[in-house]
Amino acid sequence: MAGCDKGGKKEVTTYDVPKEESKAEMPMATMAQQPPIHGLAEVTQGFSIPKWDVPEGWVAQSLGTMRKGSFLVTEGDKSAEVSVLAFPGDVGGVLQNVNRWRDQINLEGISEAVLSKFPTENVDGFKSIIVDAVNSETGKAVLGAIVPQSAASWYFKMMGDASVVESQRDNFMKFLKSVQF
Repeated sequence: MAGCDKGGKKEVTTYDVPKEESKAEMPMATMAQQPPIHGLAEVTQGFSIPKWDVPEGWVAQSLGTMRKGSFLVTEGDKSAEVSVLAFPGDVGGVLQNVNRWRDQINLEGISEAVLSKFPTENVDGFKSIIVDAVNSETGKAVLGAIVPQSAASWYFKMMGDASVVESQRDNFMKFLKSVQF
């Protein structure tokens, strides 16, 4: 900050002000659906990695602290990333997660009515929502499955260049069908 010279003082004075904690609160209905933020990585570490058949050409990537699976698929200079995550509970619900994925490729959110028309797939005995979205303006796409279980929700997502996602559609669906929790 700049100020007027008062009383002939020419020295600069600085102050350290502690950061205030945010007072923002989540709406109660949403808060009840969310897992606690503290220790989420530790909780998800407790989920076993399912068995699955990795399609040819999918290159395993580092898992990090939250991922149960991570693969990269490249075709020329185009690519798509496949991620597998698990979280306790429903992490805000299917609609919120579908809209989060759509937002990641710059598409508008959808309504519950539109979501009810999405196809489903059996993934190791669990009825799963299949998400398939393409942004033709950006050339990006997401193909995924949300697999709700009683204590956890699993998220299988391929996202990247639309041409790669489309060419890997059959491999992704075979990957899903091979999952064994």
